[in-house]
Amino acid sequence: MNVIPATTWPFSASPPPSAAINDSLDSPHRTRSKYTSADFMRASYWSNRGKLDVPKERFISYPEAGPDSDSTLMLGWAGWDHKDQAQALFELLAARTTRDGWSSKRIVPLLAGLHEVMPWVKQWHDEYDDEWGAVPADELEAEYENQLRKHQVGGLDPES
Repeated sequence: MNVIPATTWPFSASPPPSAAINDSLDSPHRTRSKYTSADFMRASYWSNRGKLDVPKERFISYPEAGPDSDSTLMLGWAGWDHKDQAQALFELLAARTTRDGWSSKRIVPLLAGLHEVMPWVKQWHDEYDDEWGAVPADELEAEYENQLRKHQVGGLDPES
């Protein structure tokens, strides 16, 4: 497999010679198929996805994370960074367990959401943050581990 140095392309005028093989099935650099509006069940789906089928959604959904008294879909802003997403999940966890009395079993999806976002928090927020007053990744990871212990949830090992 040819590896293209980042400084060579896309900054040069022409694509690298290996670009021709990028559409082969065994290439890890396959380009996406292009779609037409006929490939979608509804025109609104096409307008949200486009010819490369790239999502243009602006929200993150947290299904069944709202209070029992409100069946509205809980949404977060897709522009949040991973630290913000983790904070939102921790706030939902606190609200659902403290205010709404949810059981440990019922909050497992929120813990699973944290499990998915924590590697990114550790990757991008592992330095001291003046606004935070600490290293966000360290504090959020400690709280995540605390929640796993508190709710006796296994299988969401922070190191996996």
